[in-house]
Amino acid sequence: MRRRVLLCALGGLVGPGLASATPSNLFEVGPSGCAPRGVLAKLLAEEPACALDFDACRAAPVVAGGTPLASEELDALEALVSWGDGGFTVRCVADGPRFLFQMAIKGLAYSGAKDRLASLLALADPAALPKVGENVRRLLAEAFVWLDDPRAGPALAALVALPVGNPDFKPAALFALARLGDAAAVPACEAALAEDAERLGAACAHY
Repeated sequence: MRRRVLLCALGGLVGPGLASATPSNLFEVGPSGCAPRGVLAKLLAEEPACALDFDACRAAPVVAGGTPLASEELDALEALVSWGDGGFTVRCVADGPRFLFQMAIKGLAYSGAKDRLASLLALADPAALPKVGENVRRLLAEAFVWLDDPRAGPALAALVALPVGNPDFKPAALFALARLGDAAAVPACEAALAEDAERLGAACAHY
């Protein structure tokens, strides 16, 4: 009972833009964790692996081909992104929250949902980036390639500038910066080449 109350209380933290996709109508709390319900249940029921990667969802090829998801499906994906990895840990312990979280990032990107960009930009804030995992950084960089929106320029520059041991997500970020024609593109590439010319050099060919 305590978990159910906590789940509903945290639903108010999602924000007014996500009123139709709060925790209480996307998940039902049970003894072993959270079971998806409503629009999220329909999306995940298409293919079990869909919960792990949006590429496994039956909707993925259609969405990537230019047919957008319905607004309620986008609401659900945006809610998953906005709750974040840590939020899921509180709401749905042991349910593999990071996979739903990552699936949602890719789903918003494929949908070309520029009106949902703010939730992705929040993850790429310079203060937040060091706290997210390597997979999330890669998915964000790839999402900004798909969305191709100038508002992502500062986030892409922050991704490129982030000091990490594995820069595998940086080529996508450099490519997106170049395609946007962002003023930060050239200095970002120069810094990337100084960091790891072997792995990042090919991405700088776009400049």
